[in-house]
Order: sequence, then structure tokens, then C-alpha cells
Amino acid sequence: MDKQPTVTTSSEPSFNKLGKIAESYSDIHKIHLLDAVRNEWTLETIGYDRAIREHYVGVEICLLHMTNRTEQARKKITFEQLDDAFVDIRWLKHLHLLLRSIGRSVQKLATYYGLPDSAKSIAIESSTALKEYLHANQHLESVLLKKVDSWDAETLNTIVGNSSHNDLHYSLLHLFRLMQNDAVKWEAELSNIPVSAVMPEFHVMVPFENLFEAVNTAQLNVDSYYGEFVCLHQIPEVFAAAANDYLEASIRSLRKEDLSTAFEQLDICNVFLENVVKCQAMLSECLTTAEYHLFRENLGVASGTHSIVIAQYLFKDLYKCFWRELEHWLGGPASMQQNIAALHHGRAENTDVWVAQRFINCAFELHNFYEEWRHQHLNLVKNVLGSGGTKSKIGMPDALKAVYSMREKANHDPALCRLYEARGLSMTTYHIQGCIFQTNASPTSVTSRLDALTGLIARDRFQSVQSYSYCPHKPKAQTRTP
Repeated sequence: MDKQPTVTTSSEPSFNKLGKIAESYSDIHKIHLLDAVRNEWTLETIGYDRAIREHYVGVEICLLHMTNRTEQARKKITFEQLDDAFVDIRWLKHLHLLLRSIGRSVQKLATYYGLPDSAKSIAIESSTALKEYLHANQHLESVLLKKVDSWDAETLNTIVGNSSHNDLHYSLLHLFRLMQNDAVKWEAELSNIPVSAVMPEFHVMVPFENLFEAVNTAQLNVDSYYGEFVCLHQIPEVFAAAANDYLEASIRSLRKEDLSTAFEQLDICNVFLENVVKCQAMLSECLTTAEYHLFRENLGVASGTHSIVIAQYLFKDLYKCFWRELEHWLGGPASMQQNIAALHHGRAENTDVWVAQRFINCAFELHNFYEEWRHQHLNLVKNVLGSGGTKSKIGMPDALKAVYSMREKANHDPALCRLYEARGLSMTTYHIQGCIFQTNASPTSVTSRLDALTGLIARDRFQSVQSYSYCPHKPKAQTRTP
């Protein structure tokens, strides 16, 4: 079924019955189109306006994917495919939760760093993608209402008043009601956001045509959750690119001893990373083994790789540079513990010390986001590839062990470990003597048995992948060194 992949792209793309087999990670997620959106309109790289704009780009991408899924749910309810429609509605509910999170992020930016004397405001009502989604949602609601109206009063009362989540009809209605209520909230959170006078109109700030192309050319020929897989990578691409810029700016400000600016820039970086993590958590929770395996061949070499923005800049270059720079600012390894203690004890007595303490706290929050992303990524790999030596599409000998190894390597960064030690903490990703760890680690536990079974299924379904030679992905980018 699969041919040995190569990292270099070919002039003639390959196809299977589902559609195109991606030639690269960028090809799957249409990174060139996302880059074009980022570069289409010149904007201050690390200001408040930039942060607001990137969040609305993420919202537009999410709404475009939600429109597609809403239409699929409508069709399934129309044809009485309620089991399948329930899965669609569940995905939509999680995408609404993602928009709620992005809405809260926009509110935080506006309340913390907004412009009280701003000349204008922007609102989600100007979004073309929102109009498309509302149209699709109205059609979905109409078929749901038709379904409800087909029941007699006694049946409807039983479903609403006496049923639980084991009743499919109740669960559908319950999720739909919740996601409609969530929509009311994120709509409010994304309305009337102050911006500076230089901000263009919404359609220029968030170019619908380019994003529509990025979303709708990243689809397969069959109904699958490939679109959601792409969505939950496209939004992190946008947010991680912005987070990188703010993190690099924070490093530069720290070098100049401009701590207030460094703190603000790092805080905004963390705002972006919070939703990068939420996207990864959604994938690990919602995407099943079978759903992933359906389109795994179409991922090509991207199954086992990430983008330059995430894999190199965020998780390597800037990650290492930040911890080294923070350690240097704290006086180096010999003085760091003493200086951290002094900042802790003096934080309530001096404004500058308080800002310094807040910056260090923000640095720990940064690492928490890195750690949580890696945890959720591990969950995803366990869910879709399992244990026992399942290879990735680039021939990585054991995908799960490789992901564990990447996490451990990142958490053993010397400067990061010394920072934790100076704060009286230990750098650990699991409590090896813990009862829960010991239970789960046992080969007879449900977790271990599921991981092993998932691995067997994956290796059986993709037998040719197990013969692949390791062909590592080498990003074609210079090291990002602030």
C-alpha cells in the first residue's frame, strides 16, 4: 500500500482513492498559503495589534473548518445516520470550546494591553467565514427541528426529561444546545475589540479568500476527520509563528534589561501557546485510531514530522536560547539560587523586583505549556500508533519511544534544570515511585494493553511502513538565534 517515502518532493504528486498523498508537512497544511496571509499585510511584528490580528486569523480558519463539518452533520441527520452525526456534533462542540478559548485570549489581550484611546474597534461580525458558518448552522438547526417536530409530545418529554447520555437523541440535542450557547459567548468575546487607527478593515486584516483556499484545498474525497486534523495543525502554525516572534522579542528585551517589555512580550507568547496546547489536546481526545488510520497514507512523510516553525524554532532554537538567556540574567549558575530567593522575598517591597518575579513566574508558565503540549502529543501517538515498535512514515524505528525521548531530552536542558533546582523544584515528567505510575506501567494494566494492541493494529494495517529505512526530516532553515 505504501511506498518508501523520501523527504524531497517529487514533480508528480501521488494519489490514492481518498485523494492526494502529501509530499511534505507544508503540503498537507498549506503552510505556503498561511505564510502568504501572514505576509500579505505589513504590521508591527510584536505589538498589540499583531497579537489581535493573528487570533482572528485562527478564528477564521476554525470557522471555515466548522462550516464543512456542520454541513456533513446536517446530511447525516437528514438521512437518519444519527450515530455518525453524533460524532460530527462532538467534534463541533470541541471546536466551539476552542473558539471560547481563543475568545478569552483576545479578551485578555484587550484588557491587559489594549488601547483605551483607540480610534476604532473590530468585531467577528465582519468575518466572511462567520457568515458561511451561520448559514450552514441554520440548515443544521432546521433539520434538527424537523426531527424534533416528528416526535409526539410524550416521546419528546421522555427524551428531554427522563433520558441520560446513553440515549442518542438526548446526547445530540444536549451537545447542540451546549455548542449554541458557547457560540453566543465566543461571539461576544470577539466583538468590539479596540485596535489602533492603522489597522485596516477586517477583510484586509483577515483575507478570507486565501484562508478559504488553505482550508478547502486541504481536504480528501471522502467524509473523514482529515479536515479536523488539518484544522488543529493550521491554527497552531499561525499561533506558534506569532509566539516565536514574541519569545524572540522577549529574549532581546531581557538582554537590554528592559524587563517590563520582556515580561509583556513573554506573557503574550504564552497567550498564543495556550491555544496551541488546546489544539493538541483536542486531537488526542477526539481522533480515534480508526479515523487516523483511514487517512494515514495520505499524510505521506508528514506522519512523523512537524514544521520548521514548531519543530525547529519553537521547540529547539528559541527554547534553548531562552533558558540560557534567563540563567545569564539571573547571574549564572553560581548566583541563580540566591538571586531567585532575593526576588521572591522582596517582591512585595519594590516594583522592579515585583516585575522581575512576575517575569520568572511567566517563564515557568512557558515551560508548563511546552510540557503540556508534549504530554498531549504523547497521548495522540499512543492513541494512533501505540507501543511495541510502530514506525513513523519517515521510518523512525519506534515512534512512541522517539516522542518520549524528545520530551526527556528537552526537559534535561541544563539551564532549565538549574532554574527548577534554584526554585526548590525537581524537573520530572512523571513520579516513578508513584502508585498511579506503577499501575499504568505494569504490562497487565488496561493502558499498557491498549497501547500494545494499538501498536499491533497499526503495524498490521501498515505492514510496508515497518520495512522503511529511517529517513530523518531535516528542516531547510538556518538556526534562529536572537
